[in-house]
Amino acid sequence: MANKDLPLTVEIVGGVVTISIGVSALCQAVMPTLTGAADGDAPTITDEYAFARGVLAELQRAPNEEGRTPVHVLFERAALEAAKAGSDGIRYLGEE
Repeated sequence: MANKDLPLTVEIVGGVVTISIGVSALCQAVMPTLTGAADGDAPTITDEYAFARGVLAELQRAPNEEGRTPVHVLFERAALEAAKAGSDGIRYLGEE
């Protein structure tokens, strides 16, 4: 399998949270959302690498007024869901 086709992986490697996805896999993963946003008229990604660079630029865009980027929001939402689901490794004041 070519690197560009690798599926989404999220893991901890050497104490670092790593998220990776192949460029083609990214394009395939977002196509339903792009199609829905276009009222069912599926767009055509004419250059996967150029489009992936655009997605990365959006993920890394300047922080908003609260100092958060889209990646910060992604992690915050996932953390809230993990806490709600009773994830190990977190305890709220008053809990045992």
